[in-house]
Amino acid sequence: MSSRELRRVEVLSRVKSKELKLVDAAALLEVSYRQAKRLWRRYRCAGAAGLKHRNVGRASARAKPGAFRQQVLRRVREKYSGEVGQRFGPTLAAEHLASEDGLHIAAETLRRWMLAEGLWSGERKRKPHRQRRERKRHFGELVQMDGSFHPWLEERGPEGCLMDMVDDATGTTLGRLGEQETIWAAAHTLRGWIERYQGRFFQLQRASRHYAPAQARVLVCEWPDGTLEIEYRGQTLPGREIATAPAQEAQRWTEKSVRGRKYVPPPDHPWRQGYEQRQRAALSEPTPTVVRVAASASP
Repeated sequence: MSSRELRRVEVLSRVKSKELKLVDAAALLEVSYRQAKRLWRRYRCAGAAGLKHRNVGRASARAKPGAFRQQVLRRVREKYSGEVGQRFGPTLAAEHLASEDGLHIAAETLRRWMLAEGLWSGERKRKPHRQRRERKRHFGELVQMDGSFHPWLEERGPEGCLMDMVDDATGTTLGRLGEQETIWAAAHTLRGWIERYQGRFFQLQRASRHYAPAQARVLVCEWPDGTLEIEYRGQTLPGREIATAPAQEAQRWTEKSVRGRKYVPPPDHPWRQGYEQRQRAALSEPTPTVVRVAASASP
């Protein structure tokens, strides 16, 4: 029995015990007085069973034939059932039954049939739980890059794509604004990121006469296996990575530096010119003509 029918049994039992009047029972059941009299007559004649709906247990006049139901369920077992996450739901199965098998059935009706036969349970394959991870501990362990289209220039220019790289450990970012999100835009952004080497210091070690003088530029190469090489004028220099930059040596004061400013040669000074430049300069100068005069004796 339904909850409404159980409620009617409870109220009418109070009428039978003379706790309520029939007019009050009609108000509690939210029915008219004439309907309450009909329900009271059925309750007196058949008890609680007399309040049960008359169509309970009867087949619907619009019910599908049993043979059609078995045919549909057999086809569902053969083609559209399986494990959770792989089987077809009632709506999708009804669409395929109509388009591929010519069996037209309402999705809600098919859902009830599949539930009764154990072919559908409403259980879904849950996605794995996502937990917020901790950031990486060191700079460079994880760098993420993505492109975003947006009117970055507002109304002052066209819409562009911002290629942005973010370091996961420190939040350091590098952005490049372009027209499209292409492989060349990504490579250009990656190159700019690589050419930046912040927070890392290397100490060069002298090896024979091939060493980098002070204030010179060297090329630091990082290979795919993680090894580093430092090159200077085509020569590989030995070096090691250090935690912090070396401390600057104390300035040595001399009498010359105290007396006045240190002499700096001008750009055209011979010291600033290389050997080849001096050779070209020497070749471009006019060669003097030497005239030899033979001395003769006086008569």
